[in-house]
Amino acid sequence: MPTMAGYQLGDEVYRDGHISVYRGCRDDGAPVVVKLLHDEYPALEELARLRHECETTKNLPLEGVVRPLALESFGNGLALVLEDNGSQSLPGFLQTNTIDVPLFLKLALEMAQIVGQLHRHNIIHCDIQPRHWLVHP
Repeated sequence: MPTMAGYQLGDEVYRDGHISVYRGCRDDGAPVVVKLLHDEYPALEELARLRHECETTKNLPLEGVVRPLALESFGNGLALVLEDNGSQSLPGFLQTNTIDVPLFLKLALEMAQIVGQLHRHNIIHCDIQPRHWLVHP
């Protein structure tokens, strides 16, 4: 498990080719989600993508969008520190919960509203997938 000054990282909750996502807390105990570039020498485009994600969302006044708290140096790369409100990914939620029609419609409507709000702010999410949607239990 990686170590990061000022933070205690816990379980890895997601990993793909370039990104690892951990739940953890700051040294003051505040819960966070930390998105790390796990390559020892990340590509410039990966660094730029993480920096862009932080800059695009930090002042976005939208309910339902996870707020970045900091963009930290991590090894030769970056780590994006995000607020953690206890949500879980949509696939994780569906593994442990049954979903009835009213809940399905509620979630679908909220997702459509969030995408609509992003578009009104001239933001297009280029990678909409179930694992990128967070559900608060």
